[in-house]
Amino acid sequence: MLDVGFVAWDVYDLVTTPSWARVGVLGADVGLAAVPFVPAGVGAAGRAARAGAHAAEAARGAHSACEVATEMHHAVPKAVLKELRPEVAKAVRGKRGAPNRIRIPRSFHRAIHSGGPAGGAYNRFWLSRLYMLGGPAKAIVGDVLQIRRDALREFGLP
Repeated sequence: MLDVGFVAWDVYDLVTTPSWARVGVLGADVGLAAVPFVPAGVGAAGRAARAGAHAAEAARGAHSACEVATEMHHAVPKAVLKELRPEVAKAVRGKRGAPNRIRIPRSFHRAIHSGGPAGGAYNRFWLSRLYMLGGPAKAIVGDVLQIRRDALREFGLP
C-alpha cells in the first residue's frame, strides 16, 4: 500500500514539475514496488535530500549576506567629539590599540542611529549623559571613557 502512495506521489511530481530526474525516480519506485517486502520511496528520499541541499544553500547565502552587510560605528560619536574640549576629544578620538570605530551589522547601526535628528537614540544617550555632568565642555577624559563603556554595554555593542 505504501508503494502505491510513493508511486502516486512521483506521478504527481512528474506532472506538476516535469524533469528527467523525476522520470528516473518514478521508474525506481515502480521497480521497487514490484519487489516484495522492499518499500519504494526513492522519491521520498530524493525529496528529503533536495530539501537538505536547499537548506544548506540558504544557510551559506545567509552567512555571506551577514558578512557583507556591516558598517563602522564610532563608539564616541563624531558629533560628540566636536562638542568636547580639544584635549579631551584628542584623548578619546581613537588610536592604535584603543580604536574608536567598531564594525557592526549595517541594519543594527542604522537602527541605533534612527528615531530623530542628530544621530538617533545612540547620540541622545551620549548627550544626556554629558549634560548630566554639566555639558560636553565640562567633561574630562575619564567621564567620556566611562560613558563610552556604558553606551557600548547599553546598546549591546562589542
